[in-house]
Amino acid sequence: MPLPRPGLLRSAVRWMIDRESPFDVQPRPTPSRLRWLLGFGRSMGERSFRRGIAALVELSRYSLNAYADSDRWCQGRIGFERQGLLMLALTQRGLASAVADAELLAECGVSGETLDADGVRRLEPAIQGDLEGGVYYPDEAHLRPLAAVEAIAERARRSGVCFERGTEAFDFEVARGRVREVVTTRGRIAAGNVILATGAWSMALARRPNLRVPVRGGKGYSMMVRAPRPAPEIPMMILERNVAVTPYGLPIIGRAPALENVFIATGHQMSGTQTGPATGRLVTDLVLEREPVFDPAPLRRSGSSEPRPQSARLAHRIEGRPSTRIAAPLP
Repeated sequence: MPLPRPGLLRSAVRWMIDRESPFDVQPRPTPSRLRWLLGFGRSMGERSFRRGIAALVELSRYSLNAYADSDRWCQGRIGFERQGLLMLALTQRGLASAVADAELLAECGVSGETLDADGVRRLEPAIQGDLEGGVYYPDEAHLRPLAAVEAIAERARRSGVCFERGTEAFDFEVARGRVREVVTTRGRIAAGNVILATGAWSMALARRPNLRVPVRGGKGYSMMVRAPRPAPEIPMMILERNVAVTPYGLPIIGRAPALENVFIATGHQMSGTQTGPATGRLVTDLVLEREPVFDPAPLRRSGSSEPRPQSARLAHRIEGRPSTRIAAPLP
């Protein structure tokens, strides 16, 4: 779970002096960096951790079902398969941590089976080498992210969405508490509503309309290798080799303070595929002033605020627009 948890601060300090660690913060005492670190520290309490687990499970469960529906209407093109997820532990300490996580997730209705080393190999014979055991989550699923994005984008186009390819948004024209125009490399776009969903670029872009969005780029690696023989059938993660760290561990989703037509949806800590459909549903509910399908309270941070009602005239104009334009730095 990519959440700041009790006891993580000691590990974070140790990682900061290890060049090969998964956590790296340059020790420059800038105001924004100090605010980020303070937020990181405040989020390590037991109460925040458990609240974050419940929120992530809710987002992930909705997204999993949404992908299953998407796989049906796109006739299997996104590679959606429910084969579960195997969390492998190489050490006794890693296995103890995996079991503790499974117990917490069980409180939220997530099924998990604890396995010793022999049990892991019976479940997935392709696994070789020394290990202590693992936890198997049978209800998890996987897909091909690029294929999923392409299929969803194609359906959005058919519904009237216009993607401005090769267009970078870099500034906003603000007047009377609203963003009036989005300034892009291809001119200005009149703004009805603006959704700031720019990932690692969110902090810098949000500064333009004087918003604070505590999101920084994460450190990660991705490799494609030739499949071994025999190839594993079940997706897996090695606990001691994988970790994700953000200030709060949860995405930031909600209405921006002081700007009535700006909504924030960012900070998914490299798990955007896992929670993306749920984020889209929640943002849609907030923009259209519907009763949110999820409680947005755990997902509001300094960059977003309590949803405020808009006028009925504005909501009608949003629903009645024939086309939606999306500006993104796409190739």
